[in-house]
Amino acid sequence: MDHKIIAMYRIKNQERWIAKSIESILGICSEIIILDDGSTDKTLEICSKYDEIVDIHHQENLPFDETRDKNIMLKMALKRNPEFILTLDGDEILQPNAKNILFEELDTLYPETPMYEFQELNIFDTPTQYRNDGIYGMQWVKKLVRMSQQKPDLSFDVTSKPGNAHCPSVPQNSIGHQNSVRSNVKILHYG
Repeated sequence: MDHKIIAMYRIKNQERWIAKSIESILGICSEIIILDDGSTDKTLEICSKYDEIVDIHHQENLPFDETRDKNIMLKMALKRNPEFILTLDGDEILQPNAKNILFEELDTLYPETPMYEFQELNIFDTPTQYRNDGIYGMQWVKKLVRMSQQKPDLSFDVTSKPGNAHCPSVPQNSIGHQNSVRSNVKILHYG
């Protein structure tokens, strides 16, 4: 079964990886929204080639505030009435065959689960080598939220200080933080 999954990307100068990231979610995400935080490379030109990208918010010269930006993206995504929202970075690529694995989880294995998390494999040195030492060993990140089970006041924590970095990928008041499912889909993170 297909689902209305909307991907949200907050990006800046991601021309190296954004096409591969977007291509890894085609067939999974029916629509993609982008918040571009002042890219000066070819990121926006690359993004404009995909019909699945339905909304691009471009901003420049604003103080860094990841929470503010994620709330802007969330409002953009909610206008599209999604069944799920998937948050990705421009240098994150879903593993091959991710659609079959994910849709089996959504439809058969965990059809009522409100939140899914994914293991991030942090790529270093070469495109086929990832780290598994220290904090990189078992890094799981909540990335996918089922919207039918969420509150109408869904938002990223606005009490964070301006200039914050590393805002979570899902709103902090999402239902499912305590009972998320670990997906078998891996994310390759080319940071």
